[in-house]
Order: sequence, then C-alpha cells, then structure tokens
Amino acid sequence: METIQILFFTDNIDQRKYTDAILEYLFSHFKGKHQYSKIQELNKWIINIFSSSHAKYNYDGVKGTLNYNIPHGVTNPNAKQVDVYVPDVKGDFALRQNFMTISHELAHCMLSIFYGKKQSVYRHTSKSWGTAGAIGNFYVTEVHDREYEMAQNGTWIRKIKIYRWNKFGHNIGNIELSCFDITDLTSE
Repeated sequence: METIQILFFTDNIDQRKYTDAILEYLFSHFKGKHQYSKIQELNKWIINIFSSSHAKYNYDGVKGTLNYNIPHGVTNPNAKQVDVYVPDVKGDFALRQNFMTISHELAHCMLSIFYGKKQSVYRHTSKSWGTAGAIGNFYVTEVHDREYEMAQNGTWIRKIKIYRWNKFGHNIGNIELSCFDITDLTSE
C-alpha cells in the first residue's frame, strides 16, 4: 500500500510539528471507512515543503516574481503533488503563520480528490487567476472563493490542535492552528 509522502527542503522548521499538522488537517476530512478509496487516493500524493527563498515560478511561459518572505504554494492534481514555500524559520509562531497557506494548498488537494474534474463558477474575483462569473475547476474556484470570503467575513476558518513534545518524548501541551475549512464539502 502506498503512503503519503511529506518531504522537507528546509533547514530550520520543526519537521515533526509540520508533519503532525499536515496529517491532522488531511485525515480530519475523512469520516468513515466508506471513504477508503479517497484515503487510498490521498496516499498517492507528495507534499513538498520548501524554503520560500527557493521559489521560482514559470506559469505557461510567464515568469513571475514573488515576495519570498510570504508563504505561498502550488497544487498539481495531475502530478498528485503539493509544493508549499514557507519562510524557513524556527518556532511555533512561524508554524502558525505558515499553516494557513499550507492548509490552503491542502484544501486544493482534498477537493481534487473528492470532486475530480467537476467545474464551477467563481463567485468572486480571485487574487490569482479567477474572475467572478468565470468557470474553473471546483477544487480551485471553491478554495479561492472561500479565501475571499474568509478575508471579508472571517468565515471558513477552523482550528486544529497538534501536540508539543519535549526532548524526552513527553507531551508538554498543544498548539492550536488556524486552517482553511472545507469539512462541509468532504463529510459525505
């Protein structure tokens, strides 16, 4: 059986905390064994976490420049791959800052698994590609529309908790992370 791969191309972030947070976010969308085929599909994916200083984009031949201090990412369902670029900084506050962007990309991943090539209409003009009224893949349109609504109304945010461990392996409390909410779309 395949298993999801989470790979880190960073020097400073706490890989265990990021891995715990990513797995908690992803697997919290599954509500029972009737979704086993979707879990199998998720296990084919690769999640890459890069330092944002390594980000270089070339979309359809158009090169772009980004502020490398801002977390960002790209999800490619055809390759079953999520690439997230985050500032390579130690600490729980950096994790909190980075995780909303990570969960945004993971939401694209999850909706591509649950909805495939379903099309929908953008409700809002997106900060990236979409224009209100345009048709796009549901796994893109819904995430970007919810991101807009999150910024306007504070909706579509949920919290997850991961545990902190000391060097002896003892639980020393938890960290609450804000993340992108799509649970209403994955609770079949």
